[in-house]
Amino acid sequence: MPASTPATRVALAVLVICTGFNLFARGISETFAVFLIPLELEFGWPRATLTGIYSLFMLTNGLASPLAGLLFDRLGPRWSYGLGLSVFGLGYLLAGRAQELWHFYLGIGLMGGLGVALISMVPASALISRWFRDRLTTAMGIAYGGLGCGVLLLVPLTQVLIEQFGWRVSYTMLGIVLLGLLSLLALPWNQFSAGHPVYARDSALRTQREGHWNLPRALRDRAFWALTSVFFFTAVAVYAVAPQVVVYLVEVGFDPLQAASAYGLTGMLSVGGMVGMAWL
Repeated sequence: MPASTPATRVALAVLVICTGFNLFARGISETFAVFLIPLELEFGWPRATLTGIYSLFMLTNGLASPLAGLLFDRLGPRWSYGLGLSVFGLGYLLAGRAQELWHFYLGIGLMGGLGVALISMVPASALISRWFRDRLTTAMGIAYGGLGCGVLLLVPLTQVLIEQFGWRVSYTMLGIVLLGLLSLLALPWNQFSAGHPVYARDSALRTQREGHWNLPRALRDRAFWALTSVFFFTAVAVYAVAPQVVVYLVEVGFDPLQAASAYGLTGMLSVGGMVGMAWL
C-alpha cells in the first residue's frame, strides 16, 4: 500500500483514532487504582467491597464485548463509539456525585464496563483489519499500545487532579472529557467502516471461496479457544493484583503521586511489549 495513496492516509487516520480511543478507554478505567484510597477515607467502606467495583467493571467489560461486536456489525462504528462514550461518560459523572456504594457499582462497574467494551479493541480490531493487510499485526500492536499509553499518562494525571481538586471533581472532569469525545462522531465513519477498496473486494472473493466466518464456526476452531485461554489467564494474573498496586505502594511509604507514576510505568512497558512483538 503506497504511502502516497488516499487509502493509506485514511488507513493511518483509522489507526490513530482507534489507538486514541484505546488510550482513553484503558487509561480512564485504570484510574480506579488512584481513587481507591480517597474513597476508603471518605466512606470507610472495606477495601474488599470497594475492589468489587473494579471486579464488576472487568466482568461487565468481558460479558459486554460480544454485545459490542453485535452492535458494531448491525449499526456501525458511529453508533458503537457514540453509545460507548455516552454511557462511559455519564457513569463517571454519576460517580462524581455518588453518595452510596451502589452508585459506584452502577457508574464505574456497570456503565464503565459497558462503555469500555463499546469503544475499545472490539470496534478497533474490526476497523483496523479492514484497512491493513501486510502490516496488520503491527497495526494491531500499535492500537493495543494505546491501552498502555493511557495507563502511563492518565493514571498519574488523575492523581494530580485528586490532590488539587478532590476525587469528586476528578471523576466529573473525566466524565466531561469522555462526553467531549462525542464530537469525533462528526468524522466520516461510513468511509472508515467501508475499509480499503482493494481489501474489501478481496475479502468478498475469499468469503465466496472459503465460506463466511460466523460465531458457530469460530467456536469449533481450536485457535479461537487457544486465544480465549491466553486472554483469560493473562487477565486473571494481571487484574487480580493491579487495583491494589497503588494502595500497597502508598502503605509502604511512597508518595501517592510516586505510586501512581510507578503504576503508570507498567503501561509504558506494555507498549514496548505489544508493539515490539507485533513487529517481530
